[in-house]
Order: sequence, then structure tokens, then C-alpha cells
Amino acid sequence: MGDSLQFTVFVNPPLKACIQTLHGPLNDTTLCFNQNLQLFSSGKGGAGTGYNFKWFLDKTLVSTADTFIISAKALYPPTGATKTLHLVLKDNCSQDVDSLNKNIRVIPSPKVDFSVGSTCNFQPIQFTFIGTKPALPLTTNFIWNFAGEANSSLESPSQKLNQTGKKTIKLTLSSNNGFTDIITKDIDIKAQAKANFIAEDVWEDSLALFAKKTTVTSKKANYRWYFGDCKTSTADTPSHQYNIGEITKTFNVKLAANIQNGCSDSITKAVTINANPKQGFSYISSGTTISFTANETNAANYH
Repeated sequence: MGDSLQFTVFVNPPLKACIQTLHGPLNDTTLCFNQNLQLFSSGKGGAGTGYNFKWFLDKTLVSTADTFIISAKALYPPTGATKTLHLVLKDNCSQDVDSLNKNIRVIPSPKVDFSVGSTCNFQPIQFTFIGTKPALPLTTNFIWNFAGEANSSLESPSQKLNQTGKKTIKLTLSSNNGFTDIITKDIDIKAQAKANFIAEDVWEDSLALFAKKTTVTSKKANYRWYFGDCKTSTADTPSHQYNIGEITKTFNVKLAANIQNGCSDSITKAVTINANPKQGFSYISSGTTISFTANETNAANYH
């Protein structure tokens, strides 16, 4: 006598990992320095559900999600070496795993940006590069275009722009590995008054006269004078009486010139108020000799 039993055995297919990009399967690839790469992991075989993913970069676990974004800037090593991306696929049933290795090479490229200092038309404007550039031995060329008024190849130049109003500044970066980045920014060049004045030394009983020689390319400037003795004036061309108590004194006079919604400037010059010579004299007689002494002891000449 005999007996038999018939049954069906279902064998799960082997696990198969896959890495996709927005444009298809991921191969060994090269990224520019400022690029990001979004990756999608998928699995086949095994139990068909409950897949677990582990992403490694050079043996370091960086994510367990089914999607992963690689930032080339974060990956970029100073030596320019290639990173290895390693994906491990596992499910809740199979003992085996499947994995993939892909090489990610980052090509450094410039990222252009700059900041601008005070934008007054009578003084140089500081343009400061705040972007990124590839490390040596790669080199990067800077090409500045200052609204057609001037050009520069310096990294962070200082440039004077005489014409007021909106100006378009363009900076182009070109590295010798073939990558280029460009940025343009509009800046407002503000009118500025260039402060200056003329003043002469005077005697203490005379008014000190101040004649402004301020240069203004546009608009009207407002003025404030500081005479150095705690007195001020807002007149265009003031005069001032100093009280020096018969002692010669020198005062630092400051002129501040300001344009509304524009830029200010100031200048300081020294003005000396001379004490008047002391009048009179004294004398001593001795026999037929008389000695005369002037009351003023600091005069340059006596007659």
C-alpha cells in the first residue's frame, strides 16, 4: 500500500535593487559643484512588500528612506576624489539582500554672488565677492562690468561710479575646468556732496568768514557748520565771532554737507584766532638813561 501528497511550493524571486533618477536609472555619474541629484530607490523580488533601504556614502550610513537627495556641494572633497554611493535592499522575509554601488564624481564649479558697500557717486564703491570658487589647483577668472563705465578682473574690486541713478553690475566667473556662472544686480548710485570750504586766520576783534566750496552733481545739499567752540550754524556761508580772552587759540572747524535721500560728506580744517597785541609800554629812568619795555612780549617786530 502506498500514499502520496501533492502540494505547490511558491519560490520568491531574488531581491533586486534599483536606483532611479528623474531621467532614468542611475549610472556612475558626474555632478557640478552646485548641483543636487534626487534619487529614488525601488525593489523587486523577495516577499514583494516591506522593503527596507539603506544608503551609504563611503561606508557611512546617510539615509534609510526610499528617496535620497545628494548635494554635490556637501560631497565635494578638497582632493576631488570620487565618492561611492552604496544602496542595500532587504525585505521582511528573505535572508539575502541585494545592493548596488555607484560612483559619484563632483566637478567643482564657481557659484557667483557679491555684496555692495555704500553707493555714493563721489567715493569708490566696494564690491565684495561672497560666492564660491573651486580650490587650487583650479583657477577662476573674475570679469566685472560696472554698467559700461568700467571693468575689473579683481576678485573684490573698489570702483567709483560718477553717474547717479540705477546701474546694472554684472559679474562673470569662469573656471579653467570649463564651468561659468553669471550674476547681474541693479544698484542705486546716490548723489553725494563733496564738502569743502575756505577760511582764513583772523584777529580776535574780527569776524571769521567761511566760504563753502562744496561740489554737488545733482540736487541741493544741506549744511551744518561746527565752529569748534560749541557753536553751530546751518547757513551756506556763515560768519562767526570767537571769544578767546586775549589768548591766541586754534579751532577745528567742521563742515558737514548732506543730500536728502543721498549721501553725506564732511571736512575739518583748523582756523587760528590771533589775540590782538597788547598796547602800551613801561619805562624806568636812571640818571640820563631811560629803559623802555613793551607790554606785548610776543610781537614779531617792534618799532
